[in-house]
Amino acid sequence: MVSRDDLRAARDRLPELPAQKRARYEAELGMSESAASVLVTHPRLAAFFEEAVRLAGHAVKVGNFIQSEVLRDATVRGAEMDFPISAGQVAELVLLVEDGTISGKQGKALYGELRGTDRAPRELVAAQGLAVMSDRDLLLAAARELVGRNEKQAAQYRGGKTGVLGFFVGQLMKATAGRAEPKLANEVLTQALAESAASEGDA
Repeated sequence: MVSRDDLRAARDRLPELPAQKRARYEAELGMSESAASVLVTHPRLAAFFEEAVRLAGHAVKVGNFIQSEVLRDATVRGAEMDFPISAGQVAELVLLVEDGTISGKQGKALYGELRGTDRAPRELVAAQGLAVMSDRDLLLAAARELVGRNEKQAAQYRGGKTGVLGFFVGQLMKATAGRAEPKLANEVLTQALAESAASEGDA
């Protein structure tokens, strides 16, 4: 006669069903129902996702990246599923974005270059000089120079046309090859323009 303990042990050895996995992703990882449903559609996809989360954490960000980028290039062959990059590469890309080394837009661009290779994302960032510029003093100096060179637009800003800030942000991004950290770029430009207004008032 089979005991209750034997039945429980046998049940514990059974693979986790997709519905159980989806519920776990929602409860333990904070995934939305729709995202969790996609990630459990194939056992290999679920394993790929879990490995990337094990390496990087940030389950929601990892899941979003896999769904928006990786799945477009993945191929299914019955019980097998081939991915354009490894779970380790996904994890490293997500961490680079999360720690502010690169922007989300740069992360997507890097993914395109990593497909079909075993290169480390961090190595590619270093080789191409893609790291986001987050040195406040350096960006503030560049912002002050831009404001000084574009007096007409600075005067418009001082006159109440705050939308001109977008012009300066675009110029700063151009000057830094898109590497200026966006939030910091806005902050230093606002400061440089305020300084310009103060000096104009003193004059």
